[in-house]
Amino acid sequence: PIPTLDDDHIGPLLLSPYGLAALVESGQLTASEMDLLLSSRLPPSQYHNILLEWVGITITQGLERGILKGGAGLENQLLQQLTALRASMFDIDDFRAGRMPLAYVQLVQVLIDSLV
Repeated sequence: PIPTLDDDHIGPLLLSPYGLAALVESGQLTASEMDLLLSSRLPPSQYHNILLEWVGITITQGLERGILKGGAGLENQLLQQLTALRASMFDIDDFRAGRMPLAYVQLVQVLIDSLV
């Protein structure tokens, strides 16, 4: 059965087996990639880590085979950008949950304590 679609739940739908099959059908994912994601035993919310891992491996292989040219500096920059992207993925849940950075909370506490 096709899951219902609404604007608030597109992510879970896209990460469902039905959504992954649609990505294969549209050419955005291969059938073997879909099988690997589904057999990974990770929750769908962690599939992005696998995809980023694949990108990192592809970059390294491309540099080793001479497909990508640029040397160690290019590899370093690309892998740093992947690391930054991975770190920003963790921020999404924090922003959605309305969490504040600890330093901000501590600053507000100091201001309140000094005024009381």
